[in-house]
Amino acid sequence: MSKTIIMISWTITLIGTLKIVLFRSLNHIFGTLVYILHGIPVVPFFKIIKVSVNTLDLTFIVMGGIVYVLGDIVYGYKKPDPYPFVFGYHEIFHVTTVLANYCFFIPMFKQYVTTLKEMETVYIFY
Repeated sequence: MSKTIIMISWTITLIGTLKIVLFRSLNHIFGTLVYILHGIPVVPFFKIIKVSVNTLDLTFIVMGGIVYVLGDIVYGYKKPDPYPFVFGYHEIFHVTTVLANYCFFIPMFKQYVTTLKEMETVYIFY
């Protein structure tokens, strides 16, 4: 399952990169759609994830997806734009992207640390 989610995420990332590099003239809506798709790849796997992680980690994953999509909506509509040229809709988009990725990072880091601790325990007994 995790390999599938990662492959989906990297495929969407590649599409977004190609859009920027090769097809700059494509509609702004296409870019927004790519960003939204990138924020929701776990949705088809929600039932599996729900039984695989604790409530706090699930909350972080869901909040990350919500914040990511909200940032995409701000980017797509170009609103709100509180201080254009200083801190506008584009900066709000970047802040939401950072916050969303932080929400995704926390459960992954916790799992990484847990795995390292388990490996350490295994090596102690050898």
